Amino acid sequence: MLNHTIDLYNLTFYFFVYGFLGWLVEVVYAFIKHGKYVNRGFLYGPICPIYGVGVITIYLSIHKLSTLFLGGQAPSWWMLFIMVTVVTTGLELITGSVMSYLFGTRWWDYSDRRFNLGGYICLDFTLIWGLAGTLLMQIVHVRMANVVDGIPRNIGNPLLLMLMAFFIIDGTSTVRTLIDFRSLLLEMDNIAKQYVQIRSNLVFEMIRLKDELSELIKTGVEKKTDEAGQTLKRIQEQLKELQVHEFIPDHPVKNIINELIDEDKKLNVKTKIELKRVLEHYENLSNRFSKSRLYNAFPDMKSIKYKALLKDVRDRKKNKNKNKNRGNQTP
Repeated sequence: MLNHTIDLYNLTFYFFVYGFLGWLVEVVYAFIKHGKYVNRGFLYGPICPIYGVGVITIYLSIHKLSTLFLGGQAPSWWMLFIMVTVVTTGLELITGSVMSYLFGTRWWDYSDRRFNLGGYICLDFTLIWGLAGTLLMQIVHVRMANVVDGIPRNIGNPLLLMLMAFFIIDGTSTVRTLIDFRSLLLEMDNIAKQYVQIRSNLVFEMIRLKDELSELIKTGVEKKTDEAGQTLKRIQEQLKELQVHEFIPDHPVKNIINELIDEDKKLNVKTKIELKRVLEHYENLSNRFSKSRLYNAFPDMKSIKYKALLKDVRDRKKNKNKNKNRGNQTP
């Protein structure tokens, strides 16, 4: 394990090999969990950089610690386990914290597990990563290092240059995707806040109209009492429907707005049109978000700030899938 050359050539090969193997593990895990293929990674290509970086960090750390404390001798399995566990846990904690700070979302979350730290790491996965890394170093890496050492440099160098070129192009595209993803999330949050304000204005106007209409019916001023009573009933039902949801509801609210525009000219038409516009805009944003590659790659992502938004997107997608399945089952 410690007898192989450490240079940029070898380390770069390790990065791509273990990045690909990590991506493969994630894809298999996602397929078992969700029953379908999911490109589990930030990049478009079949590589998860965190695995490549993780293995290289472990490898270099073992070499350094062995040189300092063991005179260059290979560590025992339990010492290796401790080293690997500390490195992988630290890497997971730092990566999770940085991604959460930059994008306001948690791409993995252990909050529902016992002995977790901020949801970024937890005891059981710490032990799993430690055990997996130990087995990797003692069994897999020895063979992988022999394979890499056996690749002639006149073949390996052009291959690495090609891989690095693809990686840079992929990374650049992914950075743009991450920026767009964050912008989309911020825009959805802004639209949701607009909805709350406009809905409050509409609810206030509907309450005023309901009170006016009730008074007219009570005093007998309204001649068409039956028709006025039906209008009042509809307004009360629509008002209840609008008031019950704190967030943008996943039902045809636009139909309610259309009915208000058709039935009653006393309500502020501008308010109704603004609410309809906001609802349509949010629905389009929600569809784009639920179809984005990063959302589908990390469907269990969480966020404290955008918790309601993410829940709403999941609920809408779930309801659409249910309706789609029902439609397919209809003879």
